[in-house]
Amino acid sequence: MNVRTDEDEFAKDEFVRTEYFNDFLKPQDIHSCLIVRLGRRDGMMATLNVSRPDRCEQFGGADLERLVAIPVHRVARIESFIDDLIRQDLADLDGFADALRAGEPATGTVAMDLAEAHRRHISRWFYDCDYAAHRGLADIYTADDRYIATYDEIEPGLALYVRDAMYANANRGQGQGQIHVG
Repeated sequence: MNVRTDEDEFAKDEFVRTEYFNDFLKPQDIHSCLIVRLGRRDGMMATLNVSRPDRCEQFGGADLERLVAIPVHRVARIESFIDDLIRQDLADLDGFADALRAGEPATGTVAMDLAEAHRRHISRWFYDCDYAAHRGLADIYTADDRYIATYDEIEPGLALYVRDAMYANANRGQGQGQIHVG
């Protein structure tokens, strides 16, 4: 188990100038982050991120010591749970890839249902993922070359397909119908 704070990754004065901090963390009143890397498999990494608001002190040495002292059997149980989540994420990608290979349109019911299942999975296990947040995540999937490479290694064009399905599902969920997104 690897435990780090945001200040282990970035100098605080640099971090507070990043788009990530100002557009994502600051509006949620997140001041300090503790990142616990729980597992890594098939190019995917599972982390537990704990945050503190501005009115609280930064995470520090005592916090790290408490986490490192978690009994091994509990860490193993957490890692097993994370393995299950990673398997679900990979199954989601396989579902999208199968739909793409079968010629299902990204704006069709099959792909949108996969996108909705993906959105609900995120909301259940990670954070409240409304349709706007899901669109933002879709944009990340096609703006970051690492995501594109991971998705397109499974099936060429998968990153754009998933993005378009996520947008179409968000439009459907917000009563906007099937608006062309690509």
